[in-house]
Amino acid sequence: MKNSCLYIFIVFYICGCQAINKLPGSRDAQTSLPQLNPGALKKQGFISLYNGVDLSGWEELPGHRGHWTPKSALIDYDGKSEEKDKCLWTTESFCDFILMADVRLTRKPEMAKSPVILPNGENAKNDDGTNKEVEIPYNGDTGIYLRGDSKNQVNIGNRYIGSGEIYGYRVDTKLPAEVRTAVTPKVKADNLPGEWNRFVITMRGSRVTVNLNGKDVVEDALLPGIASCGKIALQDDHATNNTCQFANIYIKKLN
Repeated sequence: MKNSCLYIFIVFYICGCQAINKLPGSRDAQTSLPQLNPGALKKQGFISLYNGVDLSGWEELPGHRGHWTPKSALIDYDGKSEEKDKCLWTTESFCDFILMADVRLTRKPEMAKSPVILPNGENAKNDDGTNKEVEIPYNGDTGIYLRGDSKNQVNIGNRYIGSGEIYGYRVDTKLPAEVRTAVTPKVKADNLPGEWNRFVITMRGSRVTVNLNGKDVVEDALLPGIASCGKIALQDDHATNNTCQFANIYIKKLN
């Protein structure tokens, strides 16, 4: 697993991770999009899940139109889908894969309380038994759903815990302690609020590895009961004003 992840990162970063020109029409053009070499990725067996023109390959439901929007090199979301399920799902199901995506939360950061999460996935407690919280700059939330179920969400947001946790498994108190510990980020690897973050997610069998900005935050974690195949979704957190952008969305199917 470690050798596989190292190989993937050599591909991604050598192929070109430098910034390109600011994108016209993006919600906040102050941050430049990381660049990749599509030809090099294709040689490694990756295919793009976004063609840069429209949302072909995604379930563009009527209530998504005008909200999940293709804008040149990225998919922009204004947080206002009118669908009951506001997430943007792929039309195709995937089994074992390596998924890459650059993600940026575009809401203006503001100070907000964030729960302190311990390495075992539990909430830290104050002396009176209430959940311990700290104030940090927060600018919204999104995520990536794996294999067709929100429980398999790779959570993305500038919280105390950092991005990359498998949220539905961490908070499931019926699961063994070792499962919840494994899906809790080992390190906070997020860039500053408003900047792009690169995720590389390896899903093989019932195990997942999440690499964020070159660091394994979740490594070979077991997800008991996960479906063998399923669609991928870009998440709307169903809260107010969660705006985000996705770019460089590539997937490699594994045998």
